[in-house]
Amino acid sequence: MKIDEDREIIYGIAPCQLALKADRRKIYHIYVRDPAGTLKPNKSIEHIIFKARKLGIHVLPSDKRYLDKLTEGRPHQGVAMKATPLRPNLIRHDLDKTAMANNRKALWLGLNDVQDPMNLGALIRTAALMGVNRVVVNSRKTARLSAVVSKASAGAMEVYPIYAVKNLSKYLDYLVENDWNIIGTVGHKEVNQYQAMSCQNFNHNGKPTILMLGNEGFGISASIKEKCNSFLTIPTSSSCPPDIDSLNVSVAAGILLYSLRGRLNRC
Repeated sequence: MKIDEDREIIYGIAPCQLALKADRRKIYHIYVRDPAGTLKPNKSIEHIIFKARKLGIHVLPSDKRYLDKLTEGRPHQGVAMKATPLRPNLIRHDLDKTAMANNRKALWLGLNDVQDPMNLGALIRTAALMGVNRVVVNSRKTARLSAVVSKASAGAMEVYPIYAVKNLSKYLDYLVENDWNIIGTVGHKEVNQYQAMSCQNFNHNGKPTILMLGNEGFGISASIKEKCNSFLTIPTSSSCPPDIDSLNVSVAAGILLYSLRGRLNRC
């Protein structure tokens, strides 16, 4: 729930725990469900209360009705906090020297206009679990790092490195100049057009890699596809009905990143 431009309500045990741990937000208040007025919640919320009080943050006992209203009926698990919004790190490609170092094991995830906050959260969670070094988004057409995204990421958004660039296409040019693999993704209908290779058969060349995933409705844009030097696809079962032609973007990310990480580790 958004309060104003400088404050919002984040909710759920994992997002609140990790927001406290990461210390990337200014936290004003923590609201804890306390119907009996005893403030004896479960151990996870006890840990949140202990950490908050240690940091001098106000803990406010609240009933379920108030928490439901505060979070607009979302699954708060009995805890929420008022805090400053979290924003991605804005990078300029010409100043991103450290990240451009020739790290052969680097694996990044690039997101082209992912606008659904639930998908963005799931992608961040998947990237964190798959050992991706950073997520890069375009700053103008990507869902903002909201409380919904944080909850969908199981709190990973609070601690994970997320970067934004104003012009994703130009940033990919810079990666190409620094000898990176730019790997695009296509559905099975585009395999021949882009000479896409199955993720099961991809032989990694040992170069640092960014995997590009696109918008939920349209996939990767034409301008981003032009920057890709190879394409991957996920093979489907022969028994798959013909009208089912795509995976959810976060599911596809999990399959592709698992495959790429395994091949990178063997280089």
